[in-house]
Amino acid sequence: MNNDPQRWLDRLVSACVSVLMGALALYGAVWLLSQVWTELLVVVVLVVAAVVAVAVWRFRQSRW
Repeated sequence: MNNDPQRWLDRLVSACVSVLMGALALYGAVWLLSQVWTELLVVVVLVVAAVVAVAVWRFRQSRW
């Protein structure tokens, strides 16, 4: 087993950099979502409305 302090320091720095990169990625994703959430919500509502309209139309057509 290697207890070299330099190796432990390298692993600690790597872990800290990994946590920093993860935090920055999460921050960027939340920022991006906050910028486009209104448009995204409108698109989702339109898609759901279209799916419901097609389902209702198919249900009415299959009753004949």
